[in-house]
Amino acid sequence: EQRKDTFIQNISHELRTPLGIVLGHAELLESGMLGDLEAAQQESIGIVARRVQMLVALVEDLSVMLAAQTQEFRREMLHPKQMVDAMLADFHLQAEARGLQLVAQVAEKLPWIRGDSTHLRRVFDNLMSNAFKFTPQGGQVQLTVWQQEGNVLFEVRDTGMGMPANQLTHIFDRFYQVKYKDHVHPGGTGLGLSLVKEIVEAHRGEIRVESEEGRGAAFIIRLPGVIHEEAPALEHGDGGAGEALGDLDARGEGVA
Repeated sequence: EQRKDTFIQNISHELRTPLGIVLGHAELLESGMLGDLEAAQQESIGIVARRVQMLVALVEDLSVMLAAQTQEFRREMLHPKQMVDAMLADFHLQAEARGLQLVAQVAEKLPWIRGDSTHLRRVFDNLMSNAFKFTPQGGQVQLTVWQQEGNVLFEVRDTGMGMPANQLTHIFDRFYQVKYKDHVHPGGTGLGLSLVKEIVEAHRGEIRVESEEGRGAAFIIRLPGVIHEEAPALEHGDGGAGEALGDLDARGEGVA
Protein backbone atom coordinates (compact mmCIF):
# COMPACT_ATOMS: atom_id res chain seq x y z
CA GLU A 1 0.00 0.00 0.00
CA GLN A 2 2.82 2.38 0.87
CA ARG A 3 4.59 1.66 -2.43
CA LYS A 4 1.35 2.23 -4.33
CA ASP A 5 0.82 5.59 -2.64
CA THR A 6 4.41 6.61 -3.32
CA PHE A 7 4.06 5.62 -6.97
CA ILE A 8 0.86 7.67 -7.38
CA GLN A 9 2.48 10.61 -5.62
CA ASN A 10 5.51 10.48 -7.91
CA ILE A 11 3.40 10.13 -11.05
CA SER A 12 1.20 13.06 -9.97
CA HIS A 13 4.28 15.20 -9.41
CA GLU A 14 5.81 14.26 -12.77
CA LEU A 15 2.57 14.92 -14.67
CA ARG A 16 1.83 18.31 -13.15
CA THR A 17 4.53 20.28 -14.99
CA PRO A 18 4.07 18.91 -18.54
CA LEU A 19 0.29 19.16 -18.25
CA GLY A 20 0.65 22.76 -17.16
CA ILE A 21 2.82 23.50 -20.19
CA VAL A 22 0.37 21.81 -22.59
CA LEU A 23 -2.54 23.69 -21.04
CA GLY A 24 -0.70 27.00 -21.29
CA HIS A 25 0.01 26.56 -25.00
CA ALA A 26 -3.53 25.35 -25.70
CA GLU A 27 -4.98 28.42 -24.00
CA LEU A 28 -2.52 30.62 -25.89
CA LEU A 29 -3.70 29.19 -29.19
CA GLU A 30 -7.35 29.44 -28.16
CA SER A 31 -6.94 33.11 -27.24
CA GLY A 32 -5.84 33.97 -30.80
CA MET A 33 -2.61 35.61 -29.61
CA LEU A 34 -0.63 33.39 -32.00
CA GLY A 35 -2.87 34.17 -34.94
CA ASP A 36 -6.47 33.84 -35.99
CA LEU A 37 -7.98 30.36 -36.11
CA GLU A 38 -10.72 29.03 -38.32
CA ALA A 39 -13.94 27.99 -36.58
CA ALA A 40 -13.10 24.27 -36.69
CA GLN A 41 -9.60 24.92 -35.33
CA GLN A 42 -11.00 27.11 -32.56
CA GLU A 43 -13.44 24.39 -31.56
CA SER A 44 -10.75 21.70 -31.62
CA ILE A 45 -8.23 23.59 -29.50
CA GLY A 46 -11.03 24.48 -27.08
CA ILE A 47 -11.72 20.77 -26.58
CA VAL A 48 -8.01 20.12 -26.00
CA ALA A 49 -7.82 22.91 -23.40
CA ARG A 50 -10.88 21.65 -21.50
CA ARG A 51 -9.66 18.06 -21.47
CA VAL A 52 -6.21 19.06 -20.24
CA GLN A 53 -7.87 21.14 -17.51
CA MET A 54 -9.73 18.00 -16.43
CA LEU A 55 -6.44 16.07 -16.29
CA VAL A 56 -4.81 18.84 -14.25
CA ALA A 57 -7.76 18.74 -11.84
CA LEU A 58 -7.53 14.95 -11.60
CA VAL A 59 -3.80 15.05 -10.80
CA GLU A 60 -4.43 17.69 -8.13
CA ASP A 61 -7.29 15.64 -6.67
CA LEU A 62 -5.08 12.55 -6.45
CA SER A 63 -2.37 14.52 -4.67
CA VAL A 64 -4.81 15.94 -2.13
CA MET A 65 -6.40 12.53 -1.60
CA LEU A 66 -3.02 11.02 -0.74
CA ALA A 67 -2.34 13.88 1.65
CA ALA A 68 -5.68 13.21 3.36
CA GLN A 69 -4.96 9.51 3.70
CA THR A 70 -1.51 10.10 5.20
CA GLN A 71 -2.65 13.04 7.39
CA GLU A 72 -0.09 15.30 5.70
CA PHE A 73 -1.97 18.50 6.50
CA ARG A 74 -0.96 21.64 8.33
CA ARG A 75 -2.78 22.27 11.59
CA GLU A 76 -3.71 25.91 12.00
CA MET A 77 -6.13 27.65 14.33
CA LEU A 78 -9.11 28.70 12.20
CA HIS A 79 -12.26 30.59 13.13
CA PRO A 80 -15.45 29.57 11.29
CA LYS A 81 -16.65 33.17 10.83
CA GLN A 82 -13.44 34.11 9.05
CA MET A 83 -13.80 31.06 6.83
CA VAL A 84 -17.36 32.09 5.94
CA ASP A 85 -16.23 35.65 5.19
CA ALA A 86 -13.76 34.32 2.64
CA MET A 87 -16.39 32.10 1.01
CA LEU A 88 -18.92 34.91 0.73
CA ALA A 89 -16.30 37.22 -0.76
CA ASP A 90 -15.49 34.66 -3.44
CA PHE A 91 -19.01 33.53 -4.31
CA HIS A 92 -21.25 36.60 -4.09
CA LEU A 93 -20.38 37.83 -7.60
CA GLN A 94 -20.97 34.37 -9.03
CA ALA A 95 -24.35 34.30 -7.29
CA GLU A 96 -25.31 37.62 -8.87
CA ALA A 97 -24.14 36.49 -12.30
CA ARG A 98 -26.20 33.28 -12.06
CA GLY A 99 -29.27 34.99 -10.66
CA LEU A 100 -29.06 33.10 -7.36
CA GLN A 101 -29.71 34.28 -3.83
CA LEU A 102 -26.72 33.60 -1.55
CA VAL A 103 -27.66 33.56 2.14
CA ALA A 104 -25.37 33.16 5.15
CA GLN A 105 -26.65 32.40 8.64
CA VAL A 106 -23.85 32.29 11.19
CA ALA A 107 -24.00 31.88 14.96
CA GLU A 108 -22.38 34.66 16.97
CA LYS A 109 -20.56 32.34 19.36
CA LEU A 110 -18.51 29.62 17.71
CA PRO A 111 -15.45 27.67 18.86
CA TRP A 112 -12.25 27.70 16.85
CA ILE A 113 -11.23 24.64 14.86
CA ARG A 114 -7.82 23.25 14.06
CA GLY A 115 -7.13 22.32 10.45
CA ASP A 116 -5.50 22.99 7.12
CA SER A 117 -7.02 26.18 5.72
CA THR A 118 -6.13 25.35 2.10
CA HIS A 119 -7.69 21.92 2.11
CA LEU A 120 -10.73 22.88 4.16
CA ARG A 121 -11.27 25.71 1.71
CA ARG A 122 -11.17 23.10 -1.06
CA VAL A 123 -13.97 21.24 0.73
CA PHE A 124 -16.26 24.27 0.86
CA ASP A 125 -15.33 25.44 -2.63
CA ASN A 126 -16.43 22.04 -3.92
CA LEU A 127 -19.74 22.06 -2.04
CA MET A 128 -20.54 25.66 -2.94
CA SER A 129 -19.60 25.16 -6.60
CA ASN A 130 -21.83 22.07 -6.80
CA ALA A 131 -24.71 23.97 -5.21
CA PHE A 132 -24.34 26.75 -7.78
CA LYS A 133 -23.97 24.28 -10.63
CA PHE A 134 -27.16 22.38 -9.86
CA THR A 135 -29.39 25.30 -8.80
CA PRO A 136 -31.37 27.07 -11.55
CA GLN A 137 -31.71 30.83 -11.87
CA GLY A 138 -33.92 32.28 -9.16
CA GLY A 139 -32.89 29.60 -6.67
CA GLN A 140 -31.12 29.93 -3.34
CA VAL A 141 -27.87 28.68 -1.84
CA GLN A 142 -27.65 28.94 1.93
CA LEU A 143 -24.61 28.53 4.17
CA THR A 144 -25.44 27.95 7.84
CA VAL A 145 -22.92 27.59 10.66
CA TRP A 146 -23.69 26.71 14.28
CA GLN A 147 -22.23 24.81 17.21
CA GLN A 148 -23.41 21.65 18.88
CA GLU A 149 -21.80 19.84 21.81
CA GLY A 150 -18.39 21.41 21.23
CA ASN A 151 -18.46 20.82 17.48
CA VAL A 152 -18.85 23.29 14.62
CA LEU A 153 -21.46 22.37 12.02
CA PHE A 154 -21.48 23.79 8.51
CA GLU A 155 -24.44 23.26 6.20
CA VAL A 156 -24.47 24.07 2.49
CA ARG A 157 -28.08 23.85 1.28
CA ASP A 158 -29.51 24.61 -2.15
CA THR A 159 -32.89 24.62 -3.86
CA GLY A 160 -31.58 22.88 -6.96
CA MET A 161 -32.30 19.63 -8.73
CA GLY A 162 -31.35 17.38 -5.82
CA MET A 163 -30.29 13.75 -6.16
CA PRO A 164 -32.15 10.44 -6.49
CA ALA A 165 -32.54 8.82 -3.06
CA ASN A 166 -31.20 5.47 -4.30
CA GLN A 167 -27.85 7.06 -5.18
CA LEU A 168 -27.13 8.93 -1.95
CA THR A 169 -25.22 6.01 -0.45
CA HIS A 170 -22.75 6.14 -3.35
CA ILE A 171 -22.06 9.84 -3.86
CA PHE A 172 -18.93 9.77 -1.70
CA ASP A 173 -17.49 6.81 -3.62
CA ARG A 174 -14.45 7.50 -5.77
CA PHE A 175 -15.22 8.26 -9.42
CA TYR A 176 -18.98 8.00 -8.81
CA GLN A 177 -21.16 10.50 -10.64
CA VAL A 178 -24.86 10.96 -10.00
CA LYS A 179 -27.06 9.76 -12.84
CA TYR A 180 -30.22 11.62 -13.81
CA LYS A 181 -32.98 10.44 -16.14
CA ASP A 182 -33.75 13.78 -17.74
CA HIS A 183 -30.61 15.82 -17.13
CA VAL A 184 -27.07 15.79 -18.41
CA HIS A 185 -24.60 15.76 -15.53
CA PRO A 186 -22.04 18.59 -15.74
CA GLY A 187 -19.04 16.27 -15.71
CA GLY A 188 -15.96 16.40 -13.51
CA THR A 189 -13.21 14.10 -12.33
CA GLY A 190 -15.58 12.04 -10.20
CA LEU A 191 -13.29 12.55 -7.21
CA GLY A 192 -14.84 15.74 -5.84
CA LEU A 193 -17.15 14.46 -3.10
CA SER A 194 -14.90 11.51 -2.32
CA LEU A 195 -12.07 13.96 -1.78
CA VAL A 196 -14.30 16.19 0.35
CA LYS A 197 -15.13 13.23 2.61
CA GLU A 198 -11.50 12.19 2.98
CA ILE A 199 -10.38 15.71 3.89
CA VAL A 200 -13.18 16.09 6.44
CA GLU A 201 -12.41 12.72 8.02
CA ALA A 202 -8.68 13.58 8.12
CA HIS A 203 -9.76 16.50 10.32
CA ARG A 204 -11.60 14.08 12.65
CA GLY A 205 -14.91 15.25 11.27
CA GLU A 206 -17.80 13.74 9.36
CA ILE A 207 -20.05 14.69 6.45
CA ARG A 208 -23.57 13.61 5.54
CA VAL A 209 -26.04 14.51 2.84
CA GLU A 210 -29.78 15.07 2.72
CA SER A 211 -31.47 15.27 -0.66
CA GLU A 212 -34.53 14.46 -2.69
CA GLU A 213 -34.62 14.67 -6.46
CA GLY A 214 -36.20 17.93 -7.54
CA ARG A 215 -36.03 19.42 -4.03
CA GLY A 216 -32.42 20.45 -3.57
CA ALA A 217 -29.63 19.06 -1.44
CA ALA A 218 -27.93 19.79 1.87
CA PHE A 219 -24.43 18.77 2.91
CA ILE A 220 -23.71 18.95 6.64
CA ILE A 221 -20.14 18.88 7.93
CA ARG A 222 -19.20 18.41 11.58
CA LEU A 223 -15.71 19.47 12.70
CA PRO A 224 -14.49 19.26 16.30
CA GLY A 225 -14.08 22.58 18.09
CA VAL A 226 -10.95 23.48 20.03
CA ILE A 227 -11.24 23.65 23.82
CA HIS A 228 -11.39 27.18 25.19
CA GLU A 229 -7.93 27.20 26.75
CA GLU A 230 -6.25 26.47 23.41
CA ALA A 231 -8.22 28.96 21.33
CA PRO A 232 -6.75 32.41 20.60
CA ALA A 233 -8.82 35.49 21.35
CA LEU A 234 -10.71 36.90 18.38
CA GLU A 235 -9.86 40.58 17.97
CA HIS A 236 -12.72 43.06 17.87
CA GLY A 237 -14.18 43.22 14.37
CA ASP A 238 -12.58 39.95 13.23
CA GLY A 239 -14.56 36.96 12.10
CA GLY A 240 -17.71 38.77 11.06
CA ALA A 241 -19.43 36.98 8.19
CA GLY A 242 -21.61 39.82 7.02
CA GLU A 243 -24.29 40.17 9.69
CA ALA A 244 -24.43 37.33 12.16
CA LEU A 245 -28.07 36.35 12.48
CA GLY A 246 -28.07 35.58 16.19
CA ASP A 247 -27.13 32.41 18.01
CA LEU A 248 -28.32 29.23 16.36
CA ASP A 249 -29.73 26.24 18.13
CA ALA A 250 -28.73 22.63 17.41
CA ARG A 251 -30.94 22.56 14.31
CA GLY A 252 -29.26 25.64 12.81
CA GLU A 253 -32.40 27.75 13.07
CA GLY A 254 -32.28 31.40 14.08
CA VAL A 255 -33.08 32.05 17.74
CA ALA A 256 -34.75 35.32 18.59
